[in-house]
Amino acid sequence: MTPERERRLWRITFLVTGTRGRAMDVLGRVLRSGHNLRGIEDVFLDRLILQQAREALGPDASPIPGADGRGAEDRAQDPADGAGAARSLFAHVHGLRRQLLEAWVLANVEALDDVHIARAMDCSRTAALRFLESAEQALTRSMGPGYTEAVGALRNLSRSLDGRSAVGAARARVSAGRRRRIVRRWLPISIGVLGGLLLLLLLL
Repeated sequence: MTPERERRLWRITFLVTGTRGRAMDVLGRVLRSGHNLRGIEDVFLDRLILQQAREALGPDASPIPGADGRGAEDRAQDPADGAGAARSLFAHVHGLRRQLLEAWVLANVEALDDVHIARAMDCSRTAALRFLESAEQALTRSMGPGYTEAVGALRNLSRSLDGRSAVGAARARVSAGRRRRIVRRWLPISIGVLGGLLLLLLLL
């Protein structure tokens, strides 16, 4: 995967999940999916991320831990940590329903058009536009006149997320899990074979 693709993968995964812990879990699911992440089109990569996030977190978004000021250690890697307005917007976005959150992130952070968003969300273009409109209305009401500035701040800060180290850590976690499964699968067989050989030696 190119560095830019790793950044995109991590950025979208993080923004639709809300915390580093959740994002790492979803990223691991994406890496284990068996898809060729180097050659897959952006729209299908986005769809894969959203599908895995929905399966891992459920159909509805839930407020991010620490939105009330607690749990700062889990937000240490949040893109919103650099600005109060962006941090506030980040928390408000994660109070939206899942489909509204997804449409908002793809449109406002990734600057994707409605056709791409609809394909990524696996819905009609009309539905995607409706989700985006509802998200915009809710966030404009809750954020007030500082909404536009906060969107720009969050967009800029999200570009600084370290995709390479996050993807590398997720790959290492996936590889470790595979090794553990192999050991669990073959250890009883190996013990049985060795036990059989030992018994055979004793009988000779």
